[in-house]
Amino acid sequence: MNYISCFLFFIPPYLNIPDQSYAVEVVHKELSESSTNLPIWITNGPVFVLSTNAAYAFISVMLMILFIIGECVIFIFLLAFNTKCMARKMHLSKTTLRIQRKFLNALHVQMYTPLVILIVPLIYVAYSVYFREYNQAINNVCFIMISFHGLASTIIMLLIHKSYREVCMEIFCMRMSYKTTPAMESLRNSFVSHVPRTKLRHDSVIVVSHQITY
Repeated sequence: MNYISCFLFFIPPYLNIPDQSYAVEVVHKELSESSTNLPIWITNGPVFVLSTNAAYAFISVMLMILFIIGECVIFIFLLAFNTKCMARKMHLSKTTLRIQRKFLNALHVQMYTPLVILIVPLIYVAYSVYFREYNQAINNVCFIMISFHGLASTIIMLLIHKSYREVCMEIFCMRMSYKTTPAMESLRNSFVSHVPRTKLRHDSVIVVSHQITY
């Protein structure tokens, strides 16, 4: 559903692309009122105007943000609720409850941090559109932050979950150490096989054992 929404949520602005000659004149006029020093590439270069009415893009982006936030809140609520129900029905140890709390806290961080990375630049974009403020440097920083959303989500997931973090540290630090327990080590070093009881002429019982070393 998320993949489908990524393709569909910005369709309304694409269906209302204005005539470019008229739209460029409108943009130049509005930008000249808000900023006296416009770059040459804006005044003389080829500029594509998606829409002269920011309502289409603003509504589409806000609906997508509300959808993502609602999805995250629902999943977190269901996880916390089901965990509490399981804890009441089952007699869980303190260690198990502590591990579950750590896992839920890690999920909170994993879900909310990327949202903060997206919300901060989008708030500025909405502010600049509403108050007709233009600053190309801040706009570039905002879109760089938005483009880092996927990378930030991956890095946060690898850092906050212990198993992922340990594997990454082993890979990057070249420490591929395989730790085994004493029981596993004894099973690896020796293997004892027993032949079931076999009745011979003199009613004796033979037990054959041998050791195989790796």
